Amino acid sequence: MKTITTAACVAMLAVLAGSAWAQGAAAEKGDGELAARQQFTREKFQTLKARMLRVADLLEKTEPESAAAIRQAVNEAQRAFIDQDMEKVIQYLLQGLPSHAARTEVEVIKELREVLETLRRGIMDLDERYQRIQEWKALAARIEEILRQQKALEAKSRLAMQADRMAERLGKLGAEMEAIVREQKELLQQTEGQAGDEDLRKLSAARDAVRDLIAKQEKIEAAVKGAPVGGLPVAAEAQKKLSGEAGKLVDGLNNLAKDAAVAGKLAHTGADGKAISTAAASTATARGEMDKAGAALDNLDPARAGRSQEQALADLKAAEKALSGALSKASAGTPAATLGEKQSQLAKRTGELAKQVTQAAGEAGLDADPARLDKASGEMDRATDKLGGQDPKTAAEHQKNALKQLEDEKYKLADLSRRILEKAREPVQKDAPEQKDLSDRTAQVGEQMKPRENKPATPGQASVSSAAGAMSKASGQLGESKSGDANASQNRAIEDLEKARRDLEDALAQEQEMAQAESLAKIDAMLERILKTQQGLSSQTKETFAKRLSDGEYARAEQIKLKELSDGEGRLRDDAAKVLEMLRKEGSTVVFPVVLEQVGKDLASVQNLLARREAGKLTQAMQQEIEKSLQELIDSIRKE
Repeated sequence: MKTITTAACVAMLAVLAGSAWAQGAAAEKGDGELAARQQFTREKFQTLKARMLRVADLLEKTEPESAAAIRQAVNEAQRAFIDQDMEKVIQYLLQGLPSHAARTEVEVIKELREVLETLRRGIMDLDERYQRIQEWKALAARIEEILRQQKALEAKSRLAMQADRMAERLGKLGAEMEAIVREQKELLQQTEGQAGDEDLRKLSAARDAVRDLIAKQEKIEAAVKGAPVGGLPVAAEAQKKLSGEAGKLVDGLNNLAKDAAVAGKLAHTGADGKAISTAAASTATARGEMDKAGAALDNLDPARAGRSQEQALADLKAAEKALSGALSKASAGTPAATLGEKQSQLAKRTGELAKQVTQAAGEAGLDADPARLDKASGEMDRATDKLGGQDPKTAAEHQKNALKQLEDEKYKLADLSRRILEKAREPVQKDAPEQKDLSDRTAQVGEQMKPRENKPATPGQASVSSAAGAMSKASGQLGESKSGDANASQNRAIEDLEKARRDLEDALAQEQEMAQAESLAKIDAMLERILKTQQGLSSQTKETFAKRLSDGEYARAEQIKLKELSDGEGRLRDDAAKVLEMLRKEGSTVVFPVVLEQVGKDLASVQNLLARREAGKLTQAMQQEIEKSLQELIDSIRKE
C-alpha cells in the first residue's frame, strides 16, 4: 500500500465528517439553525470536491499515484450520493422531521468517513487489487454455499410447519391424477368407436405430407450450414431427392383438388375451396427452389443454396398453412374433432399437474421427475392432432401410449406423496445440530470479513454476522420443536445472506471495473512504448539494409548493427510476452491476447531474420505488420 501525501484534502474531509457528527449530536439546537449549518457544510463539501479535482490535475505529472487516489475518492463520493443525502437532511429539518434527518445524517457521516479512508490509505496497486478480488470471490463462494444449505434447512422447517396443509395438497394432486386417468380411458373408448370422415382424412394426409417435406428440408438446410466443402455433393443429392418427392406431392395435391367429394365438404363447411390448389402451387414453387439449391450445391456454392432453401421452406410452410386452415374449418363440429377438443383440454391439465408435482417436491427438498406426465401430455397433443385430421385409429394409439405413461406416473406420485409426508412429520429437533454448525461457520466467515489494520470491512460483513445470529437463534428454536419460530429466524438469516451476497457482488463488480481500467492503462502505456521502440528498430533496419555492399554483404559496422537490432527485437518479444500475461490476467476479452500472441511470434521471426543478417523486404514487411497490429491493438484498448 502506498502512502499518499494529500494532507490538505484529508484534513478537510476529517473536518467535514466531524462537523456532520457534531450537527447530528446537537439535538438541542433548533431545526432551522441546524438546517442552515447543514447547508453550509454541504457547500463546503462541494467546494472541496472541486478543489480535489484541481489538485489531482496539478499532481498528474509529478505525483500520478496521488492524483489517482484523489480522483478515486471523489468518484466514491459521487457514487455514494453524499450531496443528495445532505440535501435530504436539510429538507427534513426544514419540514420539522428531526428523526428522519438524524437517520440520514448517520449515513452521510458513514459515507464521508469511507471517502476519508480512501484518501488515507491511497490507491491500491494492481496486484493488491487482484488479490482483494480473489479473496472476495472466495468469500462470495462460501456465502453462496452457506445460503444453499440454509435454504435446505428452511425448507425442512417450513414443511414441518405446514404438514397438514401439504397432506391436503398432495391428496388433491392424487385425486387429479385419478381423474385424468379415468377421463383418458373414456376418451380412448369413445375414439375407438369413431370412424372419422374419409374425405377429410385425405386432406389431413396431404397436410401431413407437406409437414414431412418441411422437416426433411430443415434437416438438409441445417446440414449444409455446418458442412465442409467436401460434404456439399452429398447434400446436393439429398436436395435433388427431396425435390423429386415434392414433385410427386404436387401431382397428388392437384388430383386432390379435383376430388368432388372433398370439394363438396369444403364448400358445405365454408372452408376455402381453393386451399388445395393454393397448396399445390406453393409446393411447386418450393420444388423449383429446391432444384436451384441442388444446382448451387453441385457448384459448391452453399450461400446461394441457402437462400433457395430458405425460400423453399417459406413456400412449404405457406402450403401447410393453407391446408391446415381448410382442414380445421371443415372438421369443426365433427365427432372426431369434438373428441380432439376434449383431448386437448386433458393434455393441458396433465401438463399443469406435472408442474404442481415438481413444485410440491421442490418445496419438500426432494427431486421429482415428471417426465412421464410430460410424455403423456405430448401423446395427448398428438392424439388431438390426429382426431382433428379425422384419423381416430392413429389417435387411439397415441391415447394408449398416454395411458401407459399416466399409469406409471400414478404409482410414482403415490410414492412421492408418502416420502414427502414422512419427511414433514420428522421431528425438527434433529436439525438443530446442523443448524448450529452452519451458524458457527457463518460466524467464522463474518469474523474473516471484519476490518483489519489497513483493510476496511469486507462489503456484506454486517449482514453475514447478522445471519449467523439468526441461525443460532433458529438452532435453539429447533431444539425446542418450535418449527414456526425457527422458520421465521431461518428466513431472516436467508434475507441477511442474500443482502450480503448482493453487497459483495456489487463491490466485486466495482473492484473488477477499477482493476480493468488500471490494467488496461498500464497495458496501453507498455504497448505504446513497444510500438515506438519498434518504429525506431524498423527505421534503423531500413537504413542498415541500404548500406549493403555491392556483393550484398555487410561491412563490420553494419553486421554489429544488425546484431543490436536483432537483440532489440528479442527484448520487444519479451516485453510483449509480459503484456500478453497481463492481458490474459485482465481477461476482459479473448481477442487482444490472440492478436498480441501473433505479434510475439512475428517479433521472434524478425529477431531470427536479423540474426541471419536478412534485413530485406520480408523483414521490413514483417516489421510494418508488427507496427500495424500494435497500433490497432492500442486503438482497440482505448475504446474499451
